Amino acid sequence: MKGKLDQLIDQKHKLGNRIFEDYDGYGWRKRKGMHQKTFDRLHLKYKWLKIQIDKETMMRFGMHFDL
Repeated sequence: MKGKLDQLIDQKHKLGNRIFEDYDGYGWRKRKGMHQKTFDRLHLKYKWLKIQIDKETMMRFGMHFDL
């Protein structure tokens, strides 16, 4: 059973592999053949997942904040 942070990381990696041409934990270059609007929408979700991972990590180390 995975925790919330592990699930977020798995989702980010799965999405990164789907939308980026070169993905090794950090993505760049839109995958060839993907529509720009689709990429933009999924890239926004990818960035949201990165923020959620950062928030979850900071909460584990006692840095609480409200957004």
